[in-house]
Amino acid sequence: MSTATRFALFVTGRSSRAERTINGVRHTLKQYLDDSFNLEVFDVLANAASAESHGVFATPTLIRLEPPPAARVIGDLSGSGALAAALHLRELAAEKL
Repeated sequence: MSTATRFALFVTGRSSRAERTINGVRHTLKQYLDDSFNLEVFDVLANAASAESHGVFATPTLIRLEPPPAARVIGDLSGSGALAAALHLRELAAEKL
Protein backbone atom coordinates (compact mmCIF):
# COMPACT_ATOMS: atom_id res chain seq x y z
CA MET A 1 0.00 0.00 0.00
CA SER A 2 1.36 3.43 -0.91
CA THR A 3 1.95 6.07 1.72
CA ALA A 4 0.14 9.36 1.84
CA THR A 5 1.55 12.26 -0.13
CA ARG A 6 2.99 14.79 2.34
CA PHE A 7 2.72 18.57 2.06
CA ALA A 8 3.84 21.50 4.19
CA LEU A 9 1.97 24.79 3.91
CA PHE A 10 3.52 27.95 5.32
CA VAL A 11 1.28 30.93 6.09
CA THR A 12 1.68 34.15 8.06
CA GLY A 13 -0.60 34.29 11.07
CA ARG A 14 -4.17 33.06 11.32
CA SER A 15 -5.92 35.83 9.41
CA SER A 16 -8.99 35.26 7.28
CA ARG A 17 -6.69 35.33 4.24
CA ALA A 18 -4.51 32.59 5.72
CA GLU A 19 -7.59 30.51 6.56
CA ARG A 20 -8.89 30.90 2.98
CA THR A 21 -5.51 29.74 1.70
CA ILE A 22 -5.49 26.71 4.01
CA ASN A 23 -9.06 25.74 3.08
CA GLY A 24 -8.40 26.24 -0.64
CA VAL A 25 -5.27 24.10 -0.58
CA ARG A 26 -7.06 21.35 1.37
CA HIS A 27 -9.93 21.45 -1.14
CA THR A 28 -7.55 21.16 -4.12
CA LEU A 29 -5.56 18.32 -2.56
CA LYS A 30 -8.75 16.45 -1.68
CA GLN A 31 -10.04 16.97 -5.23
CA TYR A 32 -7.03 15.19 -6.72
CA LEU A 33 -5.84 12.86 -3.94
CA ASP A 34 -9.05 12.10 -2.01
CA ASP A 35 -7.90 11.52 1.56
CA SER A 36 -4.47 10.06 0.75
CA PHE A 37 -2.49 13.15 1.71
CA ASN A 38 -1.09 14.73 4.83
CA LEU A 39 -1.07 18.54 5.02
CA GLU A 40 0.89 20.13 7.84
CA VAL A 41 0.29 23.87 8.26
CA PHE A 42 2.98 26.13 9.72
CA ASP A 43 2.43 29.69 10.91
CA VAL A 44 5.78 31.35 10.27
CA LEU A 45 5.09 33.92 13.00
CA ALA A 46 4.78 31.14 15.57
CA ASN A 47 7.31 28.74 14.05
CA ALA A 48 10.03 30.62 12.20
CA ALA A 49 12.49 27.75 12.66
CA SER A 50 10.38 25.39 10.50
CA ALA A 51 10.16 28.00 7.76
CA GLU A 52 13.90 28.51 7.87
CA SER A 53 14.66 24.78 7.85
CA HIS A 54 12.50 24.37 4.71
CA GLY A 55 14.02 27.40 2.99
CA VAL A 56 10.77 29.38 3.07
CA PHE A 57 11.23 33.13 2.67
CA ALA A 58 7.77 34.16 1.45
CA THR A 59 4.22 33.15 2.26
CA PRO A 60 2.12 31.44 1.35
CA THR A 61 4.38 28.58 0.29
CA LEU A 62 3.21 25.02 -0.33
CA ILE A 63 5.81 22.25 -0.55
CA ARG A 64 5.23 18.66 -1.62
CA LEU A 65 7.62 16.76 0.63
CA GLU A 66 6.78 13.19 -0.38
CA PRO A 67 7.12 11.56 -2.79
CA PRO A 68 10.37 13.00 -4.05
CA PRO A 69 11.41 15.11 -5.76
CA ALA A 70 10.07 17.96 -3.69
CA ALA A 71 8.00 20.58 -5.47
CA ARG A 72 6.98 24.03 -4.23
CA VAL A 73 4.55 26.76 -5.10
CA ILE A 74 5.00 30.28 -3.73
CA GLY A 75 2.41 33.03 -3.75
CA ASP A 76 -1.14 32.75 -5.06
CA LEU A 77 -2.40 29.24 -4.30
CA SER A 78 -5.99 29.86 -5.37
CA GLY A 79 -5.88 28.35 -8.86
CA SER A 80 -6.51 24.62 -8.44
CA GLY A 81 -5.44 23.78 -12.01
CA ALA A 82 -2.15 25.65 -11.77
CA LEU A 83 -1.52 24.24 -8.29
CA ALA A 84 -2.23 20.71 -9.51
CA ALA A 85 0.15 21.14 -12.44
CA ALA A 86 2.97 22.59 -10.34
CA LEU A 87 2.73 19.80 -7.76
CA HIS A 88 2.06 17.01 -10.30
CA LEU A 89 -1.20 16.08 -8.55
CA ARG A 90 -2.73 14.47 -11.63
CA GLU A 91 0.22 12.12 -11.97
CA LEU A 92 0.15 11.27 -8.26
CA ALA A 93 -3.57 10.55 -8.45
CA ALA A 94 -3.04 8.27 -11.47
CA GLU A 95 -0.34 6.33 -9.60
CA LYS A 96 -2.78 5.63 -6.76
CA LEU A 97 -5.35 3.97 -9.07
